[in-house]
Amino acid sequence: MQNNDLREQILERAIELTAKHGFRKTSLNEIARACGKKKSTLYHYFSSKDELIEAVINTQINRVETIILKAVNSVEPADEKLLVYCKTRIKLLFEIASNFATFREDYLDEHSFIEKMRERYDIDEMRMIKSILLLGIEQGIFRDLGDPDEVAEAFVIAMKGYEYRWAIESDRGRLIKKVEKMMDILFVGIKA
Repeated sequence: MQNNDLREQILERAIELTAKHGFRKTSLNEIARACGKKKSTLYHYFSSKDELIEAVINTQINRVETIILKAVNSVEPADEKLLVYCKTRIKLLFEIASNFATFREDYLDEHSFIEKMRERYDIDEMRMIKSILLLGIEQGIFRDLGDPDEVAEAFVIAMKGYEYRWAIESDRGRLIKKVEKMMDILFVGIKA
């Protein structure tokens, strides 16, 4: 087995095991056993358990980014792009929460670690929202609210504010309705 293949196998087993048991309860010994290797082999690819967990989280983040980008690019008007972005993001978060048995526990217990890992994703997310906002202004769909970087950052912060609530929600239909309500408020406003 080539080095890159073994690294991918280790990462896949780590994703499977952390999905079942959580980040902290999954040991390097378990991951090594699942790969049919010794624990020392893992250290050729990852210097520590934290580095391996970072790779697990980055893999999930990259997957989410790819799916969201594809969904956003599948529609044209900027308002549709923004709605598709929000709905897709929520569906993926719901899926991750469903697939990772201890997601809720890890999300609370490891919140600062996860947030640190997400810094790159947050920057990419703000970049995507900014491009949608600028497109919407160009299309005459959105008004110009000033500095697009600040508006994109405010949008991302608002989305993240809902994240925990969405992570613990068990009804996917209710999640989508909440997203649609938020988008109604964003697009129409609450002024009489």
